[in-house]
Amino acid sequence: MLRDLESKDKWSAKGWTWVLSLFAAGGIPTAIVSFVSLLVFVQCGCNYSLAALLYALLFLPSVLKSLVHPLCLTVKECKRQILMTQLLLLSVHYLLIVSFPVTSSNVKVVVFLLLMLISASLCAWHELLSEHYYNNALTRYGRRALRGVKVFASLAAQVLTYGLLIVIAGNFQWYFRYMDDTMSYSWAFVIGLVSVVMMICLLANLKMPVEDGSCSDFVRNDRMLFGMVEMKPKLRTVWSKRMPIAVCVLMLLPQSLLFATRVFFLLSDKDEGGLGCSLMDVGFAQGTVGVIAFSFGIVLGHFVIKRYGWRRTFPPLSAVLGLSPLFYFLMAIGCVSDDFFAVCLMTFLSQFCFGMGVNSCRVLAEHISGKKYSSTVNVLNVPLVVLGMVLPIALSGVLLSCMGYERFFTLCVLMAIFPVVTSLSAFNRK
Repeated sequence: MLRDLESKDKWSAKGWTWVLSLFAAGGIPTAIVSFVSLLVFVQCGCNYSLAALLYALLFLPSVLKSLVHPLCLTVKECKRQILMTQLLLLSVHYLLIVSFPVTSSNVKVVVFLLLMLISASLCAWHELLSEHYYNNALTRYGRRALRGVKVFASLAAQVLTYGLLIVIAGNFQWYFRYMDDTMSYSWAFVIGLVSVVMMICLLANLKMPVEDGSCSDFVRNDRMLFGMVEMKPKLRTVWSKRMPIAVCVLMLLPQSLLFATRVFFLLSDKDEGGLGCSLMDVGFAQGTVGVIAFSFGIVLGHFVIKRYGWRRTFPPLSAVLGLSPLFYFLMAIGCVSDDFFAVCLMTFLSQFCFGMGVNSCRVLAEHISGKKYSSTVNVLNVPLVVLGMVLPIALSGVLLSCMGYERFFTLCVLMAIFPVVTSLSAFNRK
């Protein structure tokens, strides 16, 4: 009892600084892989079909993350491994800075793809190490008290990286538009800024306490959902093992098709059916407004599940998830004015529905993966969830080229209806 009280004083008083730097150091390069890389592929001259395919390949390390998860649990010097991983990520970013201005367009795409695959693998390993360290270094009280700091660090890293850096790159390309190969220098410049922030986080992480496992009381209860909501046994008896996988894939199918194409929709000229936004506009609308809405939706949906339980919230959250493609469909058919404020508003609503509704997949991921990823902030980082998204993301560019934006978004809206009906019928079974 005395040790527990000492742990409360210790971690509530000075434990939040290393939590902030630890998860920010992992969230920044993850945001570059998950968001910024798509824009780089497009600006390097890739068509939308090829850009979506290359972009989907960067999610493969997240799919394979579950294979190395048991290895992560055997790591004893977790702090040392985290610092080494962050040094390797910095090295990859420095290679990106050097390679951007000195390579041709075709070589640039290949080099960027290889370095991004390495970075994605390191980000996946860093995420596993961070969660393992977080659970071992803190008591239950510490994890509860610092969860808000952890969530803030992870989501703020996405907002600043996806939004702010793209806006900076867009301004750089506009002000120096008469310079040769402005695109390469702009992305080298913003990645250099990211590297400086990561170096600051690395120096801050040197002060992390060395975990010995003495504070860990992390219990993996197979009947609990994220340590808060009890998982009813009826869920296991009603659904077979394959049913949750199929429902999860179907629920995320429209969102997977939109993952890359919503950026293409903003960038494409109006003659091609797009909105004709500049890179700065994409950075603000999709990278800042959209990511903030998505983050707010995730937090609100998580709170709703915690407050009312999964059985009462799963059907409405599934319905909210299905509303997300509707807003892009309305923009594509011209029902909404094409001024920038309207674009930001529709992007906000779509991403908010996506973030809030994707929490319905937490129950499915918990049912299949157990407690492996119970403390993951974003359910899209769970390997099973990513696995169902890779193929639709890869094919989305081809479908878009064949169908056009209006028909493509119509298909996404129609696809969003079936998973909602399936999830409702699954809960109504006797």
